[in-house]
Amino acid sequence: MGAAASRRRALRSEAMSSVAAKVRAARAFGEYLSQSHPENRNGADDVPIRTWFPKENLFSFQTATTTMQAVFRGYAERKRRKRENDSASVIQRNFRKHLRMVGSRRVKAQTFAERRERSFSRSWSDPTPMKADTSHDSRDSSDLQSSHCTLDEACEDLDWDTEKGLEAVACDTEGFLPPKVMLISSKVPKAEYIPTIIRRDDPSIIPILY
Repeated sequence: MGAAASRRRALRSEAMSSVAAKVRAARAFGEYLSQSHPENRNGADDVPIRTWFPKENLFSFQTATTTMQAVFRGYAERKRRKRENDSASVIQRNFRKHLRMVGSRRVKAQTFAERRERSFSRSWSDPTPMKADTSHDSRDSSDLQSSHCTLDEACEDLDWDTEKGLEAVACDTEGFLPPKVMLISSKVPKAEYIPTIIRRDDPSIIPILY
């Protein structure tokens, strides 16, 4: 019986101390509100703050408790919202970074594929397509046509031996430069690019693909 009575007394004292602590907290909060909002105070300004106690039309104990709970809930809500916004911004930033990386890789892959398709459009074992040499053909065709006309007019009745003799005489003249011809086999890999390289290095060479 003595132990039960002592336990009840201890519980009663704890409850009273907790109520007293709540009352003290409410009084402190009311004093803080009276300092922050002096227009809500009853009485003159010379009344010391330590003697102030919530009266009629002012904050009661329940109002102070509710206000403190609302303030704490608002703080917790703002903290939770800030945490959610931070996590959302991190997710968005990582997603944008991922999109940039994927986009750059896709563009690089597409560019490489296009370049590869242009460079390796045919196999190395395929024969080189015969392409007309327009830069030399147009000039040579006009020269050949004019020379052919003059030869037709001058050597109309001459036979093949006489024509060879005339050509030999023309080649023996001073300042004659024989043509330089380069034959390029179609078995050479990428043979269609060789004439361009040859003309760039020495325009006097006439490349012929066969």
